Amino acid sequence: MGERADHLKRARDNRAFAARLVSTDNPDPTDVQWAVTAAFYSALHLVEATFALHGIHCEHHRDRPMIMNQVGISIDVQKAYRSLQGFSEEARYGLTDFSVSFFKMTVIIRYLEQIERALLRPES
Repeated sequence: MGERADHLKRARDNRAFAARLVSTDNPDPTDVQWAVTAAFYSALHLVEATFALHGIHCEHHRDRPMIMNQVGISIDVQKAYRSLQGFSEEARYGLTDFSVSFFKMTVIIRYLEQIERALLRPES
């Protein structure tokens, strides 16, 4: 079980890794797939950092939605999280290729930044 600070660091590290993967002029499609996955794991660690405030650690993806409800994470944040999880699964298992534009505009700006705004507040 990680401390809140550990999860926040891992969230930042995963976000930075995702950005590095798409930082070239013409990234390989595999780099974009893994950037999508790293962005999801950034969100996961933000959620886990919130759980840590309540002394909770979640070991299984299937249990996370129930715990998000228990600790009061908003429905909008839960939807954004599920979207990122779905994109990550599509990238890894569904053979979906994502564009850099989709990654930046949808994965990062629309969903991950929404989660960051909500869960990085001092009271979260």
